[in-house]
Amino acid sequence: MLTQQRNVRCIAYGLDSYVQNEFLKSNGADFSESYTYQYFSYLKKLLQVRDVEGSYSFVRLGRSHDGGYVMLDDFTNSNIAYSFGISNDVSWDLDMANKGFEVYQYDHTITKLPQNNKHFHYFHTGITGDPACENKDLKTIETILSENRHIGLNNIILKMDVEGAEWSFINHSPIAVLSQFSQMVFELHNLIDINKKDKIIPALEKLNETHQLIYIHANNNCHVFYTGDIMIPSEIE
Repeated sequence: MLTQQRNVRCIAYGLDSYVQNEFLKSNGADFSESYTYQYFSYLKKLLQVRDVEGSYSFVRLGRSHDGGYVMLDDFTNSNIAYSFGISNDVSWDLDMANKGFEVYQYDHTITKLPQNNKHFHYFHTGITGDPACENKDLKTIETILSENRHIGLNNIILKMDVEGAEWSFINHSPIAVLSQFSQMVFELHNLIDINKKDKIIPALEKLNETHQLIYIHANNNCHVFYTGDIMIPSEIE
């Protein structure tokens, strides 16, 4: 029931912005010069899905709803995965472990894993991008990779669902570090919050320097926002 109620609120929010949008269009409003429209347009450009060269297929890892991710079915030349943001779900981690990966798990908001596995390596630690914010609960990716002796190791797999901390992670991580990850799956948060534009845009621009987007979908339990002919969900995976 709680999930259904939340979905109703999300749908209503989207419809509300859609109705307002249609009303403005019917009265001759021009969205193209608006600050929000330009921001959304650039977001869409940065989040453009690109084809993968070669005969690769896709595979979904993790559970069938929130917590599962579609990935390129190419897991050769690697056996190390990092999972940031665990909460009560290790379905993705288990699928990676079943593929023979050692999964390094980080979440400072829980005290133990909901399920253990011989390939799991859990740390009561969260991720931060800014070295100045490191403390007993938060570490940068460079510190974490160094502690695990993974600095310079390539073809690592990354999963990150950290409720907005991903922007700081991306913006502060050196290109050389981001390039160590052959595949990265994110839940990206707060996309419709234009006040976070100065964090979101540089992060997406940076990701486009090292990686290409091959799959995207909206979190089905999130808000959507309409402006002109563009619809943007607040969270995407």
